[in-house]
Amino acid sequence: RRGLMYSTDAGRHFDLIGPSDGVSTSFYRAIFNPNDPNIIYTASEKGVYLTKDRGATWTLILAFPGNNPDSFDDMPDLVIRPDNPSILIAAQINLGVSRTADGGTTWTRVDQAMDPATQTGVLAWSPSDPNTVYCERNIVAGGQHMVTYASSDAGVTWSQAANLAFYHQDRYDMALAVDPTNPARVVLANGYLGVSTDGLKTYG
Repeated sequence: RRGLMYSTDAGRHFDLIGPSDGVSTSFYRAIFNPNDPNIIYTASEKGVYLTKDRGATWTLILAFPGNNPDSFDDMPDLVIRPDNPSILIAAQINLGVSRTADGGTTWTRVDQAMDPATQTGVLAWSPSDPNTVYCERNIVAGGQHMVTYASSDAGVTWSQAANLAFYHQDRYDMALAVDPTNPARVVLANGYLGVSTDGLKTYG
């Protein structure tokens, strides 16, 4: 609940680099531009920030709608296309899922095909296939299962994948990870751990 901590010595020491605009409390995701380490994107409970000078100055490039208290349900997620750092996708409970193709200057909501009864959860981009992205969202009522979605066009459009009969504890233990060499192998986490080998069509 202070901001981003930055290390230049493999984690032995850390310095606070912001953002410190008084709007956001906690930061849940930070992503380096793979082509320029001075460019960092970060997501707080209030929005997405960008620095182009390694934290000397920051710009709020996407403000999430609503109040968005610093709570588990309001945790965002943020992913970047592996081969094109101008393309990012942000997910947050009041935002839904939004995509930018110009480094955050403009954003377009892309979750129109997703069930509106689900809360936005987590994202994962395939390192080996930049066109493949996954999303996991939890059912608002009942909290006993989640819905997954897959995109084969880098997050422009989405289709529903597997329904997960997992016990849903809360947003804070939701996670997705894609095998770095196999875009169809996905690890899913919540109250339980699951693995899909067919791009979230099924899981076990």
